[in-house]
Amino acid sequence: MKFVWLAVGAEADDDRIELLLSEVKGKDITELIAAGREKLSSVPSGGKTIAVAAPGGGAGGAAPEAAVAESKKEEKVEEKEESDDVITLSVTGALNAVLSEEHKKEMCRYIYNHQNQDGGWGLHIEGPSTMFGTVLSYVTLRLLGEGANDGQGAIERGRTWILSHGSATAITSWGKMWLSVLGAFEWSGNNPLPPEIWLLPYLLPVHPGRMWCHCRMTLTIVLKLHAYALLAHKCIQETANSCIQAGTYSPSNIAQ
Repeated sequence: MKFVWLAVGAEADDDRIELLLSEVKGKDITELIAAGREKLSSVPSGGKTIAVAAPGGGAGGAAPEAAVAESKKEEKVEEKEESDDVITLSVTGALNAVLSEEHKKEMCRYIYNHQNQDGGWGLHIEGPSTMFGTVLSYVTLRLLGEGANDGQGAIERGRTWILSHGSATAITSWGKMWLSVLGAFEWSGNNPLPPEIWLLPYLLPVHPGRMWCHCRMTLTIVLKLHAYALLAHKCIQETANSCIQAGTYSPSNIAQ
């Protein structure tokens, strides 16, 4: 138990472990899970931030301004998450079951409206064009039913941006993984990520348990995917390491 806690970056001391064991001793595991789910259901998760007006007249505009800033922040990450969701629905065969034709139409409208002047898309709606943002936006539009020449030339301009910057094989590692999940890119073109790194001593700085929670959760899923997909494949190193500068926010270091 102590090893598991350390692996996810939590503090583990004997007193807390003894307290936990004493609390669950003799209880049915099914009842414990049901009670935990009931408590989790009352915890807010996501959604828009509700601005509450500050008392008094001196800071009346602070709350609305904060709400607007929070809204813009959420909208920035929405485009990338939308692409991930559509790919997941597509590979699971649930795209048409979950999304109506009107939903698809409005999602396409949103993506079209945030296309940059050069034909590409950024990582978020205010960012410069990147290979990651452009490829995933292009793929999403096609999965939603848009044809190769739809969008009054928008699809073609996006495709031109991709091809003129080295093609989709120059996307970042996270994008290569999504294309592989979709079946549009060979798994052997990805850098291998061995799940055995979880077995490293926790004291090492590179242990996954020391990562920021979102990175850790994402990496764990990717490690499992690679363990299955790359089991009988050899990594094509040239393709795996191919990434244009326009696809990254910071240059790669020696370790990368």
